[in-house]
Amino acid sequence: MAAAARALDSARDGDVLGSADIVAPMGPRSDKFVVFVASNGTALDAAALWGRAERLRRKLPSPLTAPQMGVALLYRDPMLRTERAIHRALDEAMLASQERRSQEDERDAQWLDGLIGARSFVTQLHPIVRLDTLAVAAHEAVLRGPAGHAFESTEALLALAERTGRARPLEHVFRRRAFEHFARVPDRHYLFLKVWTAAVHEPAFLDEGIAQEIAGTGVARSECVIGVTERLAALDRRAFAEALRTLKAQGFKIAIDDMGAGYSSLQFIAEMEPDFLKFDMSLVRHLDRSPIKRSLLETMVQLSKNVQAPVVAEGLTTKEELTAVRELGVPLGQGPAVE
Repeated sequence: MAAAARALDSARDGDVLGSADIVAPMGPRSDKFVVFVASNGTALDAAALWGRAERLRRKLPSPLTAPQMGVALLYRDPMLRTERAIHRALDEAMLASQERRSQEDERDAQWLDGLIGARSFVTQLHPIVRLDTLAVAAHEAVLRGPAGHAFESTEALLALAERTGRARPLEHVFRRRAFEHFARVPDRHYLFLKVWTAAVHEPAFLDEGIAQEIAGTGVARSECVIGVTERLAALDRRAFAEALRTLKAQGFKIAIDDMGAGYSSLQFIAEMEPDFLKFDMSLVRHLDRSPIKRSLLETMVQLSKNVQAPVVAEGLTTKEELTAVRELGVPLGQGPAVE
C-alpha cells in the first residue's frame, strides 16, 4: 500500500495527474485508492478516463502493475447531495472495474490455456549449494512466464492461474517439465519442487498424480523434494500430515518452504517430519545486522540438527549474509551470493 501511494503521488507530472487532482485511500486499512480527476474546464468522457487509468497503471511498480481499475464520470447535480453523487460514482467505478477484470481474465485465461498446451512457459533450475565448499548440492525448479510479458514473474503467473481455475493443470505441466530438465543435469542430487495449490490433499495427487508425472523421466522419487507451506495445511492439518507421510512412504522427500514468511510453528514441524527446512529470504535479509534474526536462525539451526532436517537459506544476496549463515552453521543456501 505504501508503494502504491508513492507511485500514485509521483504520477503528478501533468501527463496523468495534475496538482488539482485528489488521491486518497477508500478508508482506514483499505486496499483501494480513489483518484478524483479535475476536468479543468475541458470535456471528459469515459474513453479519456480509461486512457488516463491505463497510463496510471503503467506508472505503478511491479508487482502492482495489474490492479483492478474502474472509472466513472461525476456530474454536479444541484438536485443531488455531493456525498450521494460521489458514492454513486464510486459504485459505477467499482462495477466497471469488475466488468473489466472479468473481460481481462477471460482473455488472459485463453492465453494461459495456450501457454499450458504448448508448454511455452519458462522452467529454470536454480542451484542450491553447500555453504562450506559452494559445491552444488541440489537444484530448485522455478516457474516463469515468457520474458517481458506482464505475467513473467512466478507470483503474477500463479495469481492468474488461481484466479482463472487453471492452477492445477499449470502445476502438472510445470512439474513434468521440471523432471525432464532435471534428468539432463549431470551429477545431479536433489530436485526441490514447490507445491502451490491444495492438490497435495487430493487422493488423485497422492495415488497416481505425481507418480505419473515423474514416471519415465529418468528421475527417481528419492531425488525429488516436495516443498510445502503451512498455508496448505490450514484446511485439515491432520489430513495434510497424513498426505505427507504417504508421499514419504512412496519415496519422496519433504521440505517446509518459506519458513519465516508465515506462521510455521514447532508443532507444525513436528507433525510434518520434514527432510529439509527452507528459510525464507525475509529472515535471511540483513541477517548480519539483526541480532534478533541471528538469534532466531541460530535456534532453528539447532532444531534442524535435532530433527535431522538440514536448513536451506534462501535469497543470499551479499557476502555479509553468506558469512553470517556460515557462522551459524547453516549447511545449504541459494541466491546471487553463492551462484
